[in-house]
Amino acid sequence: MSKTRHDFAHDVLLKVAGASGNDHLGGLWALQGWMVAESGSEPCDGKNGARYNPLNTTLKMTGSTNFNSVGVQNYTSYAEGLAATAATFNEASFAKIVDQLHIPDMGVPELAAKLILWEVVGSPWGTSGRDAYNGLETFLVDRSRYNQLTLGG
Repeated sequence: MSKTRHDFAHDVLLKVAGASGNDHLGGLWALQGWMVAESGSEPCDGKNGARYNPLNTTLKMTGSTNFNSVGVQNYTSYAEGLAATAATFNEASFAKIVDQLHIPDMGVPELAAKLILWEVVGSPWGTSGRDAYNGLETFLVDRSRYNQLTLGG
Protein backbone atom coordinates (compact mmCIF):
# COMPACT_ATOMS: atom_id res chain seq x y z
CA MET A 1 0.00 0.00 0.00
CA SER A 2 1.31 3.42 -0.99
CA LYS A 3 2.13 5.96 1.67
CA THR A 4 0.43 9.34 1.46
CA ARG A 5 1.21 12.89 2.51
CA HIS A 6 -1.17 12.38 5.44
CA ASP A 7 0.88 9.35 6.54
CA PHE A 8 4.07 11.39 6.22
CA ALA A 9 2.69 14.31 8.24
CA HIS A 10 1.52 11.92 10.95
CA ASP A 11 4.85 10.08 11.04
CA VAL A 12 6.90 13.30 11.09
CA LEU A 13 4.79 14.65 13.95
CA LEU A 14 5.26 11.42 15.89
CA LYS A 15 8.98 11.09 15.16
CA VAL A 16 9.95 14.74 15.62
CA ALA A 17 7.58 15.86 18.36
CA GLY A 18 6.46 12.57 19.93
CA ALA A 19 2.88 13.66 19.25
CA SER A 20 -0.06 12.10 17.48
CA GLY A 21 -2.78 13.87 15.54
CA ASN A 22 -5.28 13.39 18.38
CA ASP A 23 -4.41 16.64 20.13
CA HIS A 24 -2.08 18.00 17.47
CA LEU A 25 -4.41 18.40 14.50
CA GLY A 26 -2.87 21.83 13.97
CA GLY A 27 0.52 20.16 13.57
CA LEU A 28 -0.86 17.79 10.95
CA TRP A 29 -2.50 20.67 9.11
CA ALA A 30 0.65 22.80 9.25
CA LEU A 31 2.80 20.00 7.88
CA GLN A 32 0.33 19.26 5.10
CA GLY A 33 -0.10 22.92 4.17
CA TRP A 34 3.67 23.24 4.16
CA MET A 35 3.84 20.24 1.81
CA VAL A 36 1.49 22.04 -0.58
CA ALA A 37 3.76 25.10 -0.43
CA GLU A 38 6.87 23.03 -1.07
CA SER A 39 5.63 20.27 -3.41
CA GLY A 40 2.46 21.61 -4.97
CA SER A 41 -0.59 19.57 -5.83
CA GLU A 42 0.93 16.46 -7.39
CA PRO A 43 2.32 13.18 -6.02
CA CYS A 44 5.92 13.25 -4.75
CA ASP A 45 7.08 10.63 -7.24
CA GLY A 46 10.41 12.00 -8.45
CA LYS A 47 8.80 13.58 -11.52
CA ASN A 48 6.20 16.02 -10.18
CA GLY A 49 7.74 16.41 -6.72
CA ALA A 50 10.79 15.08 -4.94
CA ARG A 51 10.32 11.32 -4.28
CA TYR A 52 9.49 10.56 -0.63
CA ASN A 53 10.28 14.20 0.19
CA PRO A 54 7.17 16.40 0.32
CA LEU A 55 8.87 19.06 2.47
CA ASN A 56 11.78 19.31 -0.01
CA THR A 57 14.68 18.79 2.36
CA THR A 58 18.17 18.92 0.88
CA LEU A 59 19.81 16.50 3.31
CA LYS A 60 21.78 13.91 1.35
CA MET A 61 21.33 10.28 2.33
CA THR A 62 22.91 7.09 1.01
CA GLY A 63 21.47 6.57 -2.47
CA SER A 64 19.55 9.86 -2.62
CA THR A 65 19.76 11.93 -5.80
CA ASN A 66 19.15 15.56 -6.69
CA PHE A 67 15.58 16.38 -7.68
CA ASN A 68 16.45 19.92 -8.76
CA SER A 69 19.33 22.38 -9.03
CA VAL A 70 18.80 23.61 -5.44
CA GLY A 71 19.73 20.15 -4.14
CA VAL A 72 16.30 18.97 -2.98
CA GLN A 73 16.69 15.20 -2.71
CA ASN A 74 14.83 12.22 -4.13
CA TYR A 75 14.97 9.47 -1.52
CA THR A 76 15.06 5.74 -2.14
CA SER A 77 12.26 4.86 0.31
CA TYR A 78 9.59 6.25 2.58
CA ALA A 79 11.74 5.37 5.61
CA GLU A 80 14.74 7.21 4.19
CA GLY A 81 12.65 10.32 3.41
CA LEU A 82 11.19 10.28 6.90
CA ALA A 83 14.64 9.83 8.47
CA ALA A 84 16.09 12.68 6.39
CA THR A 85 13.22 14.99 7.31
CA ALA A 86 13.55 14.13 11.02
CA ALA A 87 17.33 14.67 10.88
CA THR A 88 16.78 18.05 9.25
CA PHE A 89 14.33 19.04 11.98
CA ASN A 90 16.97 18.07 14.57
CA GLU A 91 19.28 20.82 13.29
CA ALA A 92 19.47 23.74 15.74
CA SER A 93 18.15 26.24 13.20
CA PHE A 94 14.77 24.44 13.17
CA ALA A 95 14.33 24.10 16.94
CA LYS A 96 11.53 26.69 17.10
CA ILE A 97 9.48 24.70 14.56
CA VAL A 98 9.92 21.54 16.63
CA ASP A 99 9.03 23.41 19.83
CA GLN A 100 5.83 24.65 18.20
CA LEU A 101 4.97 21.12 16.96
CA HIS A 102 5.07 19.92 20.58
CA ILE A 103 2.28 22.25 21.66
CA PRO A 104 -1.24 20.74 21.61
CA ASP A 105 -3.68 22.73 19.49
CA MET A 106 -6.18 23.26 22.37
CA GLY A 107 -9.18 22.90 20.04
CA VAL A 108 -8.07 25.61 17.60
CA PRO A 109 -6.07 23.67 14.99
CA GLU A 110 -6.05 26.40 12.35
CA LEU A 111 -4.47 28.88 14.76
CA ALA A 112 -1.97 26.23 15.91
CA ALA A 113 -1.10 25.50 12.26
CA LYS A 114 -0.51 29.20 11.55
CA LEU A 115 1.75 29.52 14.61
CA ILE A 116 3.82 26.56 13.40
CA LEU A 117 4.05 28.05 9.91
CA TRP A 118 5.12 31.36 11.47
CA GLU A 119 8.21 29.53 12.77
CA VAL A 120 8.74 27.85 9.38
CA VAL A 121 8.73 31.24 7.65
CA GLY A 122 11.22 32.59 10.20
CA SER A 123 13.58 29.65 9.67
CA PRO A 124 16.22 29.10 6.99
CA TRP A 125 14.09 26.31 5.40
CA GLY A 126 13.28 28.63 2.52
CA THR A 127 9.48 28.59 2.48
CA SER A 128 8.09 32.11 2.06
CA GLY A 129 5.26 33.39 4.23
CA ARG A 130 2.86 33.82 1.36
CA ASP A 131 3.57 30.29 0.11
CA ALA A 132 3.26 28.74 3.57
CA TYR A 133 -0.06 30.37 4.44
CA ASN A 134 -1.47 29.87 0.93
CA GLY A 135 -0.43 26.21 1.15
CA LEU A 136 -2.37 25.85 4.40
CA GLU A 137 -5.47 27.51 2.91
CA THR A 138 -5.24 25.34 -0.22
CA PHE A 139 -4.93 22.21 1.91
CA LEU A 140 -7.86 23.17 4.14
CA VAL A 141 -10.16 23.75 1.13
CA ASP A 142 -9.60 20.21 -0.17
CA ARG A 143 -8.18 18.10 2.68
CA SER A 144 -9.42 14.78 1.32
CA ARG A 145 -7.61 15.28 -2.00
CA TYR A 146 -4.32 16.33 -0.42
CA ASN A 147 -4.53 13.58 2.23
CA GLN A 148 -4.49 11.00 -0.59
CA LEU A 149 -1.50 12.28 -2.59
CA THR A 150 1.09 9.53 -2.65
CA LEU A 151 4.84 9.48 -2.08
CA GLY A 152 7.25 7.38 -4.12
CA GLY A 153 6.61 5.97 -7.53
